[in-house]
Amino acid sequence: CIVVFFFKQKTAYEIYQCDWSSDVCSSDLVHTPINEWKCFVCHNPNSSPKYLLYKDKEYNASLCYGCHTNLKKTIESKSHKHGIVQECLNCHDPHASKYDNLVVAPVARLCVSCHTNLKNVAHPVSGHPVTGASNPMNPKKKFSCVSCHNPHASDNQYMLIAPKASVCEKCHHF
Repeated sequence: CIVVFFFKQKTAYEIYQCDWSSDVCSSDLVHTPINEWKCFVCHNPNSSPKYLLYKDKEYNASLCYGCHTNLKKTIESKSHKHGIVQECLNCHDPHASKYDNLVVAPVARLCVSCHTNLKNVAHPVSGHPVTGASNPMNPKKKFSCVSCHNPHASDNQYMLIAPKASVCEKCHHF
């Protein structure tokens, strides 16, 4: 005689019941799996609640690409890839953020945290704003590094969103 026991697996909500910091629970921008209490999309449900391990035992971009398949295809198709593109958590918070696209800091501050040589430089030309002003291509957003540069990958030098000569012309009509 074989006896099989079936145990109901607890949901992420039952385990945590918003035991996270108030930042995650009260943030306006919450990663979809977290918002839907689907923590096990990324985390191993058999690990202890205190140390939720990633499904793949180690974190790397392949975990993110499981859902973000279009981004993976875009990055793979480009000739220039940002050096940290395989380490999503260097720039993105996997749970929640107060910044668009779940980045961990305002874009300009985030970029110069690695690109320190550009911290106090007039970029791209003297007097040109690099942050703060309204983005002419998307007035609902502030102008930042990603107004001209793709943060993941590009076919253009310097990870520009278009060939160098035409980037300026996207906003400035000469």
